[in-house]
Amino acid sequence: MKASLFILIISFIVILSCNEKNVELCEISVLPSIDVPKVRRTARDTKFASIIRRNVTVSDTFFLYKKDFPRWDASYYVHHFRTYEEKYYNRLIPKVRYENFSLSNNPYSNPNWDPKSKKTKLEDFPTLWTELIYYSEEYYLKFPSDFCGLNQKIVTDSCLIQKTCEGPLPIQLNSVSKLRSNQYVLNLEHKLFNLGSTTVTIIDTFRGIAIWQNSKDEFELLADVNKFRRLPIVKADCNKNKCSYEMKSDSIDFHELIHDAITTQD
Repeated sequence: MKASLFILIISFIVILSCNEKNVELCEISVLPSIDVPKVRRTARDTKFASIIRRNVTVSDTFFLYKKDFPRWDASYYVHHFRTYEEKYYNRLIPKVRYENFSLSNNPYSNPNWDPKSKKTKLEDFPTLWTELIYYSEEYYLKFPSDFCGLNQKIVTDSCLIQKTCEGPLPIQLNSVSKLRSNQYVLNLEHKLFNLGSTTVTIIDTFRGIAIWQNSKDEFELLADVNKFRRLPIVKADCNKNKCSYEMKSDSIDFHELIHDAITTQD
């Protein structure tokens, strides 16, 4: 009895000491800061979200992809489901974990590169972007099991920051030109890569859906963070493991989408 009482007292002291321990948190610098507006949901969206919050396995209609791998010692599965939960939108906002990150102040800067010092006018070009996928005739914000595979971009008055597995890669932004109300050209430069220009065409101004096309005629499908709450999320869930399969876009005719978008603006 005395031994049990002694153990309880020691445990209580340890818990108190843990609660009082100062824990240093890493500051997260978001470049640039924005105020993401709230979006009013439709009755259909609200119903979907409430059911998902109660129990994501309530119906297979919420799953875009569902495969289970039962084993004798554990359970591994690959689930990708549709959601509107606010916490996932917040986690999809691109961030840089370096204070005052810029073209001249970053872990990859080389003093011999002599980066430009003049600020680039961004006009009204959106500054935060995250990856989209097009699946079964609908657009979804991609929320993978491993953000190393998530395409995100941050635009500042000096550079385009490309999120990569190794960290944020700054690319010098020389100018931003506006061709139409929904089309921009970014003039980029990097000492190690021949980048040229990138054309950004916003094909859905209400939801902020855009196609990024580089000089090599390669395409990226991205969403403007200021408007991305108008889009559903496809969330990967593999029981806290890295998924063996991540959601990918169906085939898209990017040239046709761009043509339709700029034709309606002319």
